[in-house]
Amino acid sequence: PAGGHGFGDWYGRFHKTHPEYFALQSDGTRDYKDNPGNAKICESNPAVWEQWLNDVAEVIARHPHRTVFNAAANDGYGSGHCLCKNCRAWDTPGAERRIWMYPRGTPVEGVALADRQVTFANMLGRKLKERYPGKDYKVLIHAYGYSRPAPIAAVPDDNVLISNVANV
Repeated sequence: PAGGHGFGDWYGRFHKTHPEYFALQSDGTRDYKDNPGNAKICESNPAVWEQWLNDVAEVIARHPHRTVFNAAANDGYGSGHCLCKNCRAWDTPGAERRIWMYPRGTPVEGVALADRQVTFANMLGRKLKERYPGKDYKVLIHAYGYSRPAPIAAVPDDNVLISNVANV
């Protein structure tokens, strides 16, 4: 996982074999065929965490000096966020209201997603520590779009980095 977003190639790699990796849309699908680069992930899915860790292992094998691993949501911050009950459980009801858009479904009233993003990053960071004890590996996410303002309930673990991506 590298580049500006952590899951840019996932739709091409996994949409046929693992559609459950992708965010549940308001039309009931997990389809991003119209804009695969903006595909959102079902962040509460343990299989996603394991696949991300497997990708990290491949990066480490090729680049053993690497210590920061990207788990930032794909672009299109206002659209496609997961509606599954487990992901929604990570949202903080008191967060600022947002309208989530969907390519083929109806808009949904949601909230700012910083708590969900930090919870996801914390989960990945803990998994990194379990798999690589004694290593100073970190997870990178972005405070960007609907992942701003700051989280209300979730506190980033010591191996979670949050980059501020300025946008209007």
